[in-house]
This record gives sequence, structure tokens and C-alpha cells, in this order.
Amino acid sequence: MNVLLVFGQAIGVASGGHFKSGKSIGAELGKLGNAVSVFLPVAQGGAARFDMFRMVGLRLFLSREKARKTFFGKLYALAANVIRLFFVTLQCRAQVMHDQDGLLIRPVCWVAFLLRRRVVLTIAGGEYKYQCLPRFVPLVVYSEELLAAYRDDRRYQGHVGVHYVRGRIDTTCFRPNRSPREMSGLKNSPDDFIVFMAIRLSADKERWLNSFFTIAAQFAANGRSARFLLAGGGALEQEIKSRAVIFNDRFGSVVKIELLGVITKDDVMSDWMRRSSVFMGNGRSAMEAMACGTPVVILGESGNGERVSPAVIKNIAFWNFSGRHLRDSENELSLEHVIAELFDQYEQCRQDAFRLLDYVERELSAGVGAEALCEVYEKASVPSLHDLLVWERERKRFRHREDACMKSSR
Repeated sequence: MNVLLVFGQAIGVASGGHFKSGKSIGAELGKLGNAVSVFLPVAQGGAARFDMFRMVGLRLFLSREKARKTFFGKLYALAANVIRLFFVTLQCRAQVMHDQDGLLIRPVCWVAFLLRRRVVLTIAGGEYKYQCLPRFVPLVVYSEELLAAYRDDRRYQGHVGVHYVRGRIDTTCFRPNRSPREMSGLKNSPDDFIVFMAIRLSADKERWLNSFFTIAAQFAANGRSARFLLAGGGALEQEIKSRAVIFNDRFGSVVKIELLGVITKDDVMSDWMRRSSVFMGNGRSAMEAMACGTPVVILGESGNGERVSPAVIKNIAFWNFSGRHLRDSENELSLEHVIAELFDQYEQCRQDAFRLLDYVERELSAGVGAEALCEVYEKASVPSLHDLLVWERERKRFRHREDACMKSSR
């Protein structure tokens, strides 16, 4: 089967995890005998990122269309995307057009109608929000949280189907260095205790960045030797660099903060994860660290956190490793408490992390996700003109209601 993965968001220096998910699943689809191509807009600084698709054998079609805000600009962009996707679909002979983020679902559906191709749509993550998606397109979600939300929303009654596909981690790259047996007698030395966080350095992540510095300061105050590693880039990069310099001047003899910058290569990221004593993060990066056999602490939204263990993995996974399950948690533990406890009981935590490897291979590996997607592709259908016109009318009404709500709230 020939498959075209379509991204609407431009890939840049700091981009969402759904690009890596698409890459990992696309590579596994190729191993199953499918010919996989990728349609990808590229933003400034994205050159270092889009090569990851080529490295796993995916055929790449790049777009450099600029964002347009005016009515006629948006109309031009729609027409340009339809024309571009039309010829890309013909060139790669795609039988299935798989939209990866919903941003180009409108031109994808029209091209699929014109060329008689099947369409599938993925909504990768985030909290549920009604978007007036086409009911005639099979929907793939990566979390039970979204699966339940779409099925409970009456506005999607009559939808052709919502499919839960969790597997999207490249477990050939993200894997442990040692076996559980080799690790059983290995005790952690406080001298090489490494706390690793990979996160976008932006204002919406500031509460977690503050917790990172708070935990490091607490370690220093208690005389616990450790290295704190921070990977990522963004608008707050210079501010974080300044804070790290000040921190290291004060506490560097006991605890040192090291900034690794943006890590674009999976082999480099997995190496840091394996070398770390604990990983703090959310979403895809937390799953990758789990696949490396590293103890993981999920970050909550209010400075709290929870260590991933066999006892709580199902609840954490339900919420897509986002930490949203901690909003109303009765056992609200601060990140500082969770990390300190992990430091004191490290050997047990490490063993718990290795007990989760079977879960990772069974539930989170991209190979499992690719097999599930093949079944979705077989069930997908070609959009009809009637379906498209009904959806266009629904979209127009939805857009007018949203505009009215925005005006009334001003």
C-alpha cells in the first residue's frame, strides 16, 4: 500500500512530538511492505529536523508556504495546498492520505475526492477541543482520554470510527543498555546521580523550569551531589542560561546545572536518557525515557509530580503521559519530594523502571502502532461530494458561532 503522511504544522527548531511519531510509525509501515511518503512544510531552522524522515527511508516532499492571515491570503493558501497535494499524491501514487495533525484536512479531503483516495486523520494529543472534524474520515487518537472525549461528544454521532493507536516509540533506538539481570546488583552512587529534563524553553513551561531549579537548589542545600541536565530551546533560552550561570556560581561544587541545547538526533537523546538516573518530563519524551529503562517522573501542572511505576502506569497512560491526571489528585506530592524519594530508594525505582519494559514493547512500540494503522487504512473510504458539501456547511456554521462567541467575550 502507498501511504502519504501529511503534516500541516511547519517543522522548525523546536517542534511537536507528532513529527517523531510520524517518522517512527512511517519507518515501521515501510518494514511491513508499504511505500511511505511525507508531505512536510518547513520553517526557518527546520533543515536539521526534516532529515530524520530521510534517514529512515521515507520519501520527502517539502513545502515552504508562508502563513497568511487575510481572507484572500487564506483562500490562496487553500488553493495552493490543494494543487500541491494533488500533484504530490499523483507522484507518490498514494492510495491513502493520512493527515497527521488536522491542519490540512480540508485540502486533503478535496484532493482525496478528486483522485479517489482514502483519508485518515490523526489527532495526536492535547486536551479535547471540538474542531468540527469530518465525520466521514476515520480518526486516530493516541490516548484513551481523547478516545473517550470523542465518543462522548454527541456532535460526532454518526462518525465512521475513532481508533485508539498508542504505539509510536522507536524501541530499536530507545532501549536500555543493560538487561534487568545486569542491573539487579547495581547500586546508584550519589556522585553520579543525574537528573535529566527535556522541555521546550517557553513561557507555558515556566512552572516546570522553576521546579527544575528548585529541586537542584534543594539537593545542594541537603549536600546531595548531582548533575542536572536540561535539553531544549525556545524563547526563554537566554534567561535560563543566565539562571544556570548564577546557580553554578553559588552551588557548582555540589550540584551543577548543564544546558544541552536542542537535541535533534534520537541516538543522542536516547544516550542521555540511558546515562541519566531519572528523567523528568511529559508526553512522548517520557515514553522514550521509559523505553530506555530510566525511572521517569511525570510533571503535574502545579509543581507536583508522580513517578511512573507498574502500579500507576494505566492511569498515567490514559492521560497520554501529560500529567493532567494530577490536577485533582488526592496524593499531591511536590516534585521536590518525588525526586528526593527516588534518590533515597533508587535501586527499587530502577527495578520498577525495568518492569515496565514489557509494557513499553507491548503497548508503546511503533511496530505495534503501524500494525494497528494498517487495519485503519483498510477500513478507510473515499470522500463523496455530498459528504464534503455537508461538512463545508457545518464548518461555516461552526466558524460563525466561534466568531460570535469571541465578539461577545470582548
